[in-house]
Amino acid sequence: MMYAIVSIIVFGIFIMVKEKGTTRYFLFLMILGWVASILGFTSYLLYLQKRELYLFMFAKVFSPTLILWGNLDFLQMDVISAISQMSFGTLCFIYACLCFSISLTNLNRYGYKLYLALAILPVLEFIIYNPYTYSAFYNWYFMGKSLSSPDFQVLLNLEPKIYNITLAINYIYLIVSIVIIIYYYIKTPAMKYFNTYILTILVGFSTNIITFATVFWWAPKRLISVSVFTGYTHVLPVSLFWEGKILFIFPYISFISCITLLAALFKYNNDHLIMKQTSRLIVKGFDTAGLGTRMISHNFKNYIMATILDAEFLKEKYEDDPESLEYINRILTLNHEFMESLNYLNDKFKTLSLYIQPFDLKLVLKSALKKHNLSAIKIDIQEPPEAVLTLIDPNQMTEVLCNIIKNAVEAMQYTDKNLSIQLFIQKKWSIITISDSGCGMNSEQIDRLFIPFYSTKSSIKNWGVGLNYCYKIIHSHKGKIIVNSKPGLGTSFRILLPRA
Repeated sequence: MMYAIVSIIVFGIFIMVKEKGTTRYFLFLMILGWVASILGFTSYLLYLQKRELYLFMFAKVFSPTLILWGNLDFLQMDVISAISQMSFGTLCFIYACLCFSISLTNLNRYGYKLYLALAILPVLEFIIYNPYTYSAFYNWYFMGKSLSSPDFQVLLNLEPKIYNITLAINYIYLIVSIVIIIYYYIKTPAMKYFNTYILTILVGFSTNIITFATVFWWAPKRLISVSVFTGYTHVLPVSLFWEGKILFIFPYISFISCITLLAALFKYNNDHLIMKQTSRLIVKGFDTAGLGTRMISHNFKNYIMATILDAEFLKEKYEDDPESLEYINRILTLNHEFMESLNYLNDKFKTLSLYIQPFDLKLVLKSALKKHNLSAIKIDIQEPPEAVLTLIDPNQMTEVLCNIIKNAVEAMQYTDKNLSIQLFIQKKWSIITISDSGCGMNSEQIDRLFIPFYSTKSSIKNWGVGLNYCYKIIHSHKGKIIVNSKPGLGTSFRILLPRA
Protein backbone atom coordinates (compact mmCIF):
# COMPACT_ATOMS: atom_id res chain seq x y z
CA MET A 1 0.00 0.00 0.00
CA MET A 2 2.92 2.33 0.74
CA TYR A 3 4.08 2.16 -2.91
CA ALA A 4 0.58 3.04 -4.15
CA ILE A 5 0.49 6.07 -1.83
CA VAL A 6 3.94 7.21 -3.02
CA SER A 7 2.85 6.87 -6.68
CA ILE A 8 -0.29 8.97 -6.33
CA ILE A 9 1.51 11.64 -4.25
CA VAL A 10 4.46 11.94 -6.66
CA PHE A 11 2.18 12.02 -9.70
CA GLY A 12 -0.06 14.59 -8.00
CA ILE A 13 2.84 16.93 -7.18
CA PHE A 14 4.20 16.63 -10.74
CA ILE A 15 0.84 17.58 -12.31
CA MET A 16 0.18 20.42 -9.86
CA VAL A 17 3.56 21.98 -10.71
CA LYS A 18 3.27 21.56 -14.48
CA GLU A 19 -0.43 21.90 -15.28
CA LYS A 20 -3.11 24.53 -14.63
CA GLY A 21 -6.87 24.99 -14.83
CA THR A 22 -9.35 22.09 -15.02
CA THR A 23 -6.56 19.52 -15.32
CA ARG A 24 -5.61 20.27 -11.73
CA TYR A 25 -9.21 20.07 -10.55
CA PHE A 26 -9.67 16.60 -12.01
CA LEU A 27 -6.36 15.55 -10.49
CA PHE A 28 -7.75 16.56 -7.09
CA LEU A 29 -10.85 14.47 -7.85
CA MET A 30 -8.64 11.48 -8.71
CA ILE A 31 -6.78 11.81 -5.42
CA LEU A 32 -10.06 12.30 -3.55
CA GLY A 33 -11.43 9.14 -5.17
CA TRP A 34 -8.27 7.19 -4.26
CA VAL A 35 -8.39 8.33 -0.62
CA ALA A 36 -12.15 7.81 -0.19
CA SER A 37 -11.97 4.34 -1.77
CA ILE A 38 -9.03 3.16 0.34
CA LEU A 39 -10.43 4.52 3.61
CA GLY A 40 -13.86 3.09 2.94
CA PHE A 41 -12.40 -0.26 1.91
CA THR A 42 -10.18 -0.34 5.00
CA SER A 43 -13.15 0.26 7.31
CA TYR A 44 -15.02 -2.45 5.45
CA LEU A 45 -12.10 -4.86 5.92
CA LEU A 46 -11.92 -4.04 9.63
CA TYR A 47 -15.58 -4.97 9.90
CA LEU A 48 -14.85 -8.32 8.21
CA GLN A 49 -11.76 -8.84 10.32
CA LYS A 50 -13.70 -8.44 13.55
CA ARG A 51 -15.95 -11.24 12.36
CA GLU A 52 -12.89 -13.32 11.35
CA LEU A 53 -13.80 -13.22 7.67
CA TYR A 54 -10.74 -13.41 5.39
CA LEU A 55 -8.56 -12.22 8.25
CA PHE A 56 -5.32 -13.70 6.98
CA MET A 57 -5.94 -12.91 3.31
CA PHE A 58 -6.48 -9.19 3.82
CA ALA A 59 -4.00 -8.80 6.67
CA LYS A 60 -1.23 -9.98 4.36
CA VAL A 61 -1.96 -7.21 1.87
CA PHE A 62 -3.27 -4.38 4.00
CA SER A 63 -1.74 -5.07 7.42
CA PRO A 64 0.03 -1.66 7.82
CA THR A 65 -3.11 0.20 6.73
CA LEU A 66 -5.36 -1.92 8.95
CA ILE A 67 -3.13 -1.42 11.99
CA LEU A 68 -2.96 2.34 11.45
CA TRP A 69 -6.64 2.71 10.67
CA GLY A 70 -7.62 0.43 13.55
CA ASN A 71 -5.83 2.69 16.03
CA LEU A 72 -7.57 5.83 14.74
CA ASP A 73 -10.89 5.15 16.42
CA PHE A 74 -12.20 8.68 15.92
CA LEU A 75 -11.89 8.31 12.13
CA GLN A 76 -13.67 4.97 11.83
CA MET A 77 -17.21 4.71 10.47
CA ASP A 78 -20.00 2.18 10.42
CA VAL A 79 -19.78 -0.42 7.69
CA ILE A 80 -22.75 0.89 5.68
CA SER A 81 -21.16 4.34 5.48
CA ALA A 82 -17.84 2.70 4.59
CA ILE A 83 -19.40 0.82 1.66
CA SER A 84 -21.13 4.00 0.51
CA GLN A 85 -17.84 5.94 0.70
CA MET A 86 -16.00 3.19 -1.17
CA SER A 87 -18.57 3.32 -4.00
CA PHE A 88 -18.33 7.10 -4.14
CA GLY A 89 -14.52 7.05 -4.19
CA THR A 90 -14.35 4.40 -6.91
CA LEU A 91 -16.76 6.22 -9.22
CA CYS A 92 -15.15 9.57 -8.46
CA PHE A 93 -11.75 8.18 -9.48
CA ILE A 94 -13.09 6.61 -12.69
CA TYR A 95 -14.94 9.78 -13.71
CA ALA A 96 -11.97 12.03 -12.88
CA CYS A 97 -9.58 9.85 -14.94
CA LEU A 98 -11.57 10.35 -18.14
CA CYS A 99 -12.08 14.08 -17.53
CA PHE A 100 -8.38 14.48 -16.65
CA SER A 101 -7.27 12.99 -19.98
CA ILE A 102 -9.75 15.15 -21.93
CA SER A 103 -8.65 18.31 -20.12
CA LEU A 104 -4.95 17.49 -20.49
CA THR A 105 -5.20 16.94 -24.24
CA ASN A 106 -7.54 19.89 -24.79
CA LEU A 107 -10.10 17.72 -26.62
CA ASN A 108 -13.11 19.32 -24.96
CA ARG A 109 -15.00 21.49 -27.46
CA TYR A 110 -18.22 21.72 -25.42
CA GLY A 111 -17.01 23.22 -22.14
CA TYR A 112 -18.54 22.13 -18.85
CA LYS A 113 -21.46 20.47 -20.68
CA LEU A 114 -19.25 17.55 -21.70
CA TYR A 115 -18.02 17.02 -18.13
CA LEU A 116 -21.62 17.12 -16.84
CA ALA A 117 -22.69 14.59 -19.48
CA LEU A 118 -19.85 12.24 -18.51
CA ALA A 119 -20.95 12.47 -14.86
CA ILE A 120 -24.46 11.10 -15.55
CA LEU A 121 -23.49 7.39 -15.63
CA PRO A 122 -21.26 7.49 -12.50
CA VAL A 123 -24.03 9.30 -10.60
CA LEU A 124 -26.57 6.65 -11.64
CA GLU A 125 -24.15 3.91 -10.57
CA PHE A 126 -23.67 5.56 -7.20
CA ILE A 127 -27.45 5.63 -6.69
CA ILE A 128 -27.72 1.95 -7.68
CA TYR A 129 -24.90 0.71 -5.43
CA ASN A 130 -25.37 3.05 -2.49
CA PRO A 131 -26.46 0.87 0.48
CA TYR A 132 -28.89 3.52 1.72
CA THR A 133 -30.76 3.92 -1.56
CA TYR A 134 -30.69 0.16 -2.16
CA SER A 135 -32.19 -0.55 1.29
CA ALA A 136 -34.86 2.10 0.85
CA PHE A 137 -35.82 0.78 -2.61
CA TYR A 138 -35.80 -2.84 -1.47
CA ASN A 139 -38.01 -2.20 1.58
CA TRP A 140 -40.44 -0.10 -0.47
CA TYR A 141 -40.70 -2.43 -3.45
CA PHE A 142 -41.00 -5.73 -1.59
CA MET A 143 -42.99 -4.55 1.41
CA GLY A 144 -45.83 -7.00 1.98
CA LYS A 145 -44.68 -9.44 -0.71
CA SER A 146 -43.84 -13.07 -0.04
CA LEU A 147 -40.64 -14.84 -1.07
CA SER A 148 -42.62 -16.73 -3.74
CA SER A 149 -43.44 -13.42 -5.49
CA PRO A 150 -42.18 -13.38 -9.11
CA ASP A 151 -40.71 -9.91 -8.45
CA PHE A 152 -37.96 -11.52 -6.36
CA GLN A 153 -36.94 -13.73 -9.25
CA VAL A 154 -37.04 -10.79 -11.70
CA LEU A 155 -34.67 -8.79 -9.50
CA LEU A 156 -32.47 -11.83 -8.98
CA ASN A 157 -32.08 -12.28 -12.75
CA LEU A 158 -31.73 -8.56 -13.53
CA GLU A 159 -29.11 -7.67 -10.93
CA PRO A 160 -26.14 -9.59 -12.47
CA LYS A 161 -26.88 -8.03 -15.88
CA ILE A 162 -26.91 -4.52 -14.42
CA TYR A 163 -23.65 -5.24 -12.59
CA ASN A 164 -21.92 -6.47 -15.77
CA ILE A 165 -23.11 -3.42 -17.72
CA THR A 166 -21.90 -0.95 -15.09
CA LEU A 167 -18.57 -2.81 -14.79
CA ALA A 168 -18.13 -2.59 -18.58
CA ILE A 169 -18.92 1.14 -18.51
CA ASN A 170 -16.26 1.70 -15.85
CA TYR A 171 -13.68 -0.23 -17.85
CA ILE A 172 -14.56 1.80 -20.95
CA TYR A 173 -14.04 5.05 -19.00
CA LEU A 174 -10.59 3.95 -17.81
CA ILE A 175 -9.42 2.42 -21.09
CA VAL A 176 -10.58 5.43 -23.14
CA SER A 177 -8.79 7.81 -20.74
CA ILE A 178 -5.48 5.96 -21.29
CA VAL A 179 -6.03 5.71 -25.06
CA ILE A 180 -6.64 9.48 -25.27
CA ILE A 181 -3.27 10.25 -23.67
CA ILE A 182 -1.52 7.62 -25.83
CA TYR A 183 -3.03 9.27 -28.93
CA TYR A 184 -1.92 12.67 -27.64
CA TYR A 185 1.60 11.33 -27.10
CA ILE A 186 1.74 9.99 -30.66
CA LYS A 187 0.52 13.33 -32.05
CA THR A 188 2.84 15.40 -29.85
CA PRO A 189 5.32 17.61 -31.76
CA ALA A 190 8.63 15.83 -32.29
CA MET A 191 10.55 17.55 -29.52
CA LYS A 192 12.50 15.43 -27.05
CA TYR A 193 11.63 17.43 -23.93
CA PHE A 194 7.94 17.77 -24.82
CA ASN A 195 7.65 14.06 -25.72
CA THR A 196 9.28 13.05 -22.44
CA TYR A 197 6.85 15.29 -20.53
CA ILE A 198 3.77 13.65 -22.09
CA LEU A 199 5.34 10.19 -21.65
CA THR A 200 5.90 10.90 -17.94
CA ILE A 201 2.25 11.87 -17.53
CA LEU A 202 1.17 8.76 -19.45
CA VAL A 203 3.31 6.49 -17.27
CA GLY A 204 2.17 8.10 -14.01
CA PHE A 205 -1.48 8.13 -15.10
CA SER A 206 -1.47 4.52 -16.35
CA THR A 207 0.37 3.10 -13.35
CA ASN A 208 -2.05 4.74 -10.93
CA ILE A 209 -5.03 3.38 -12.86
CA ILE A 210 -3.51 -0.12 -12.92
CA THR A 211 -2.76 0.01 -9.20
CA PHE A 212 -6.27 1.25 -8.46
CA ALA A 213 -7.88 -1.37 -10.70
CA THR A 214 -5.89 -4.14 -9.01
CA VAL A 215 -7.80 -3.45 -5.79
CA PHE A 216 -11.13 -2.14 -7.07
CA TRP A 217 -11.58 -3.86 -10.44
CA TRP A 218 -14.86 -5.30 -9.15
CA ALA A 219 -16.23 -2.09 -7.61
CA PRO A 220 -18.72 -0.61 -7.14
CA LYS A 221 -20.78 -3.61 -6.14
CA ARG A 222 -23.74 -4.40 -3.93
CA LEU A 223 -22.20 -5.53 -0.65
CA ILE A 224 -25.37 -5.78 1.45
CA SER A 225 -28.49 -7.91 1.50
CA VAL A 226 -31.75 -6.71 3.01
CA SER A 227 -34.39 -8.78 4.80
CA VAL A 228 -37.83 -7.24 4.42
CA PHE A 229 -39.27 -9.51 7.05
CA THR A 230 -36.74 -8.96 9.82
CA GLY A 231 -35.68 -5.45 8.80
CA TYR A 232 -32.05 -6.51 9.14
CA THR A 233 -29.24 -5.57 6.72
CA HIS A 234 -26.50 -8.16 6.15
CA VAL A 235 -23.00 -7.20 4.99
CA LEU A 236 -21.69 -9.41 2.19
CA PRO A 237 -17.99 -10.30 1.98
CA VAL A 238 -16.17 -9.92 -1.33
CA SER A 239 -15.45 -13.07 -3.29
CA LEU A 240 -12.55 -14.97 -1.76
CA PHE A 241 -11.57 -16.57 -5.06
CA TRP A 242 -11.60 -13.56 -7.42
CA GLU A 243 -11.08 -10.39 -5.41
CA GLY A 244 -8.81 -12.15 -2.94
CA LYS A 245 -6.65 -13.77 -5.59
CA ILE A 246 -6.00 -10.46 -7.34
CA LEU A 247 -5.33 -8.70 -4.04
CA PHE A 248 -2.40 -11.03 -3.42
CA ILE A 249 -0.53 -9.52 -6.40
CA PHE A 250 -1.34 -5.95 -5.33
CA PRO A 251 1.99 -5.34 -3.49
CA TYR A 252 3.95 -6.41 -6.57
CA ILE A 253 1.83 -4.32 -8.93
CA SER A 254 2.11 -1.21 -6.75
CA PHE A 255 5.90 -1.68 -6.37
CA ILE A 256 6.45 -2.04 -10.14
CA SER A 257 4.17 0.95 -10.80
CA CYS A 258 6.05 3.12 -8.32
CA ILE A 259 9.48 2.20 -9.75
CA THR A 260 8.24 2.79 -13.32
CA LEU A 261 6.89 6.23 -12.42
CA LEU A 262 10.13 7.22 -10.67
CA ALA A 263 12.15 6.05 -13.69
CA ALA A 264 9.96 8.17 -16.01
CA LEU A 265 10.38 11.19 -13.74
CA PHE A 266 14.16 10.68 -13.73
CA LYS A 267 14.19 10.57 -17.55
CA TYR A 268 12.04 13.71 -17.75
CA ASN A 269 14.24 15.58 -15.26
CA ASN A 270 17.39 14.57 -17.17
CA ASP A 271 15.97 15.82 -20.52
CA HIS A 272 14.75 19.00 -18.84
CA LEU A 273 18.22 19.75 -17.44
CA ILE A 274 19.86 19.12 -20.82
CA MET A 275 17.39 21.46 -22.50
CA LYS A 276 17.97 24.21 -19.93
CA GLN A 277 21.76 23.82 -20.17
CA THR A 278 21.67 24.00 -23.98
CA SER A 279 19.43 27.05 -23.88
CA ARG A 280 21.69 28.75 -21.34
CA LEU A 281 24.81 28.13 -23.47
CA ILE A 282 23.17 29.49 -26.62
CA VAL A 283 21.88 32.62 -24.90
CA LYS A 284 25.27 33.16 -23.24
CA GLY A 285 26.97 32.76 -26.61
CA PHE A 286 24.54 35.28 -28.07
CA ASP A 287 25.29 37.88 -25.38
CA THR A 288 29.07 37.35 -25.63
CA ALA A 289 28.97 37.56 -29.42
CA GLY A 290 26.90 40.74 -29.18
CA LEU A 291 29.48 42.48 -26.99
CA GLY A 292 32.35 41.45 -29.27
CA THR A 293 30.43 42.45 -32.40
CA ARG A 294 29.73 45.96 -31.11
CA MET A 295 33.40 46.51 -30.27
CA ILE A 296 34.72 45.15 -33.58
CA SER A 297 32.09 46.82 -35.76
CA HIS A 298 32.88 50.20 -34.20
CA ASN A 299 36.53 49.90 -35.32
CA PHE A 300 35.57 48.48 -38.71
CA LYS A 301 33.19 51.35 -39.38
CA ASN A 302 35.97 53.86 -38.78
CA TYR A 303 38.17 52.14 -41.38
CA ILE A 304 35.25 51.77 -43.82
CA MET A 305 34.28 55.45 -43.57
CA ALA A 306 37.92 56.47 -44.18
CA THR A 307 38.05 54.15 -47.22
CA ILE A 308 34.76 55.56 -48.57
CA LEU A 309 35.98 59.16 -48.17
CA ASP A 310 39.23 58.37 -50.00
CA ALA A 311 37.31 56.58 -52.75
CA GLU A 312 34.95 59.55 -53.15
CA PHE A 313 37.98 61.84 -53.49
CA LEU A 314 39.54 59.57 -56.14
CA LYS A 315 36.22 59.38 -57.97
CA GLU A 316 36.15 63.18 -58.36
CA LYS A 317 39.83 63.25 -59.33
CA TYR A 318 39.54 60.57 -62.03
CA GLU A 319 36.02 61.28 -63.24
CA ASP A 320 37.33 61.42 -66.83
CA ASP A 321 39.06 58.02 -66.60
CA PRO A 322 36.43 55.25 -67.16
CA GLU A 323 38.81 52.42 -66.35
CA SER A 324 39.77 53.93 -62.98
CA LEU A 325 36.12 54.78 -62.20
CA GLU A 326 35.18 51.16 -62.64
CA TYR A 327 37.59 50.07 -59.88
CA ILE A 328 36.68 53.04 -57.65
CA ASN A 329 32.94 52.27 -57.94
CA ARG A 330 33.63 48.63 -57.08
CA ILE A 331 35.51 49.76 -53.95
CA LEU A 332 32.59 52.00 -52.95
CA THR A 333 30.03 49.23 -53.54
CA LEU A 334 31.94 46.66 -51.49
CA ASN A 335 32.42 49.11 -48.63
CA HIS A 336 28.73 50.02 -48.58
CA GLU A 337 27.82 46.31 -48.53
CA PHE A 338 30.31 45.79 -45.73
CA MET A 339 28.70 48.67 -43.81
CA GLU A 340 25.23 47.16 -44.33
CA SER A 341 26.49 43.81 -43.05
CA LEU A 342 27.86 45.43 -39.90
CA ASN A 343 24.58 47.26 -39.36
CA TYR A 344 22.78 43.93 -39.81
CA LEU A 345 25.00 42.33 -37.17
CA ASN A 346 24.45 45.19 -34.73
CA ASP A 347 20.73 45.00 -35.32
CA LYS A 348 20.64 41.26 -34.57
CA PHE A 349 22.68 41.57 -31.38
CA LYS A 350 21.04 44.69 -29.98
CA THR A 351 18.90 44.54 -26.82
CA LEU A 352 15.48 43.26 -27.81
CA SER A 353 12.26 45.10 -27.02
CA LEU A 354 9.19 42.94 -27.46
CA TYR A 355 5.66 44.33 -27.73
CA ILE A 356 3.71 41.13 -27.15
CA GLN A 357 0.01 41.12 -27.98
CA PRO A 358 -2.66 38.66 -29.13
CA PHE A 359 -2.14 38.49 -32.89
CA ASP A 360 -3.21 36.18 -35.69
CA LEU A 361 -0.22 34.01 -36.63
CA LYS A 362 -1.74 33.47 -40.08
CA LEU A 363 -1.26 37.18 -40.84
CA VAL A 364 2.37 37.02 -39.69
CA LEU A 365 3.02 34.07 -41.99
CA LYS A 366 1.35 35.86 -44.90
CA SER A 367 3.49 38.95 -44.31
CA ALA A 368 6.70 36.88 -44.18
CA LEU A 369 5.89 35.05 -47.42
CA LYS A 370 5.31 38.35 -49.25
CA LYS A 371 8.90 39.40 -48.56
CA HIS A 372 10.32 36.58 -50.68
CA ASN A 373 10.24 35.77 -54.36
CA LEU A 374 8.81 32.24 -54.30
CA SER A 375 7.60 32.02 -57.90
CA ALA A 376 9.98 29.13 -58.70
CA ILE A 377 9.04 27.14 -55.58
CA LYS A 378 6.11 24.78 -55.10
CA ILE A 379 4.44 25.80 -51.83
CA ASP A 380 1.97 23.73 -49.83
CA ILE A 381 0.32 25.67 -46.99
CA GLN A 382 -2.03 24.00 -44.49
CA GLU A 383 -3.73 26.23 -41.93
CA PRO A 384 -7.05 26.30 -40.05
CA PRO A 385 -9.87 28.50 -41.37
CA GLU A 386 -10.16 30.44 -38.12
CA ALA A 387 -7.69 32.98 -36.73
CA VAL A 388 -4.73 31.51 -34.80
CA LEU A 389 -4.45 34.07 -32.00
CA THR A 390 -0.98 33.89 -30.46
CA LEU A 391 0.89 35.97 -27.88
CA ILE A 392 3.65 37.46 -30.05
CA ASP A 393 5.42 40.59 -31.21
CA PRO A 394 4.19 40.60 -34.84
CA ASN A 395 7.22 42.45 -36.23
CA GLN A 396 9.83 40.30 -34.52
CA MET A 397 8.01 37.08 -35.36
CA THR A 398 7.69 38.15 -39.00
CA GLU A 399 11.48 38.58 -39.05
CA VAL A 400 11.90 35.10 -37.54
CA LEU A 401 9.75 33.47 -40.22
CA CYS A 402 11.55 35.48 -42.92
CA ASN A 403 14.90 34.11 -41.71
CA ILE A 404 13.69 30.52 -41.71
CA ILE A 405 11.99 30.80 -45.11
CA LYS A 406 15.12 32.45 -46.54
CA ASN A 407 17.26 29.57 -45.25
CA ALA A 408 14.82 27.05 -46.73
CA VAL A 409 14.95 28.74 -50.15
CA GLU A 410 18.76 28.82 -50.12
CA ALA A 411 18.93 25.14 -49.08
CA MET A 412 16.87 24.17 -52.17
CA GLN A 413 19.18 25.95 -54.64
CA TYR A 414 20.40 22.69 -56.20
CA THR A 415 17.49 20.35 -55.33
CA ASP A 416 13.75 20.04 -55.92
CA LYS A 417 12.04 23.19 -54.72
CA ASN A 418 9.18 22.05 -52.46
CA LEU A 419 8.23 24.14 -49.43
CA SER A 420 5.63 22.83 -46.98
CA ILE A 421 4.12 25.02 -44.24
CA GLN A 422 1.71 23.73 -41.60
CA LEU A 423 -0.02 25.94 -39.05
CA PHE A 424 -2.18 24.37 -36.35
CA ILE A 425 -3.18 24.50 -32.68
CA GLN A 426 -2.36 21.89 -30.07
CA LYS A 427 -3.45 22.45 -26.50
CA LYS A 428 -1.75 25.64 -25.23
CA TRP A 429 0.50 26.02 -28.30
CA SER A 430 0.21 27.62 -31.71
CA ILE A 431 2.51 25.52 -33.89
CA ILE A 432 4.01 26.35 -37.27
CA THR A 433 6.16 23.88 -39.20
CA ILE A 434 8.29 24.94 -42.19
CA SER A 435 9.78 22.05 -44.18
CA ASP A 436 11.96 22.16 -47.30
CA SER A 437 13.26 19.58 -49.76
CA GLY A 438 16.79 20.92 -49.60
CA CYS A 439 20.16 19.30 -48.99
CA GLY A 440 19.52 18.67 -45.27
CA MET A 441 21.99 18.54 -42.40
CA ASN A 442 23.73 15.94 -40.28
CA SER A 443 23.41 15.67 -36.50
CA GLU A 444 26.64 17.60 -35.87
CA GLN A 445 25.38 20.54 -37.92
CA ILE A 446 22.02 20.51 -36.13
CA ASP A 447 23.73 20.62 -32.73
CA ARG A 448 25.66 23.76 -33.72
CA LEU A 449 22.91 25.40 -35.73
CA PHE A 450 21.93 28.07 -33.18
CA ILE A 451 25.47 28.98 -32.11
CA PRO A 452 26.45 32.55 -33.11
CA PHE A 453 28.53 32.87 -36.31
CA TYR A 454 28.01 29.23 -37.28
CA SER A 455 26.74 28.79 -40.84
CA THR A 456 26.50 25.88 -43.25
CA LYS A 457 26.75 28.37 -46.17
CA SER A 458 30.01 29.94 -47.35
CA SER A 459 29.24 33.54 -48.29
CA ILE A 460 30.38 36.98 -47.26
CA LYS A 461 26.76 37.85 -46.51
CA ASN A 462 26.11 34.83 -44.29
CA TRP A 463 27.39 35.70 -40.85
CA GLY A 464 25.69 32.79 -39.09
CA VAL A 465 23.59 34.92 -36.73
CA GLY A 466 20.12 34.62 -38.29
CA LEU A 467 19.07 31.38 -36.61
CA ASN A 468 20.64 32.42 -33.33
CA TYR A 469 18.50 35.55 -33.54
CA CYS A 470 15.43 33.36 -34.25
CA TYR A 471 16.23 31.20 -31.23
CA LYS A 472 16.50 34.21 -28.92
CA ILE A 473 13.27 35.80 -30.22
CA ILE A 474 11.28 32.55 -29.89
CA HIS A 475 12.52 31.83 -26.37
CA SER A 476 11.81 35.44 -25.39
CA HIS A 477 8.21 34.63 -26.34
CA LYS A 478 8.32 31.61 -23.97
CA GLY A 479 8.25 29.41 -27.06
CA LYS A 480 10.29 26.54 -28.46
CA ILE A 481 11.98 25.74 -31.77
CA ILE A 482 12.78 22.20 -32.94
CA VAL A 483 14.87 21.14 -35.94
CA ASN A 484 14.62 17.80 -37.74
CA SER A 485 16.90 17.12 -40.70
CA LYS A 486 18.79 14.40 -42.54
CA PRO A 487 21.34 14.80 -45.35
CA GLY A 488 19.59 14.70 -48.70
CA LEU A 489 16.09 14.59 -47.16
CA GLY A 490 15.49 18.24 -46.35
CA THR A 491 15.00 20.16 -43.11
CA SER A 492 11.99 20.90 -40.92
CA PHE A 493 11.70 23.74 -38.40
CA ARG A 494 8.87 23.51 -35.89
CA ILE A 495 8.03 26.58 -33.79
CA LEU A 496 5.78 26.40 -30.73
CA LEU A 497 4.36 29.68 -29.41
CA PRO A 498 1.93 30.33 -26.52
CA ARG A 499 -1.70 30.71 -27.57
CA ALA A 500 -3.58 33.86 -26.65
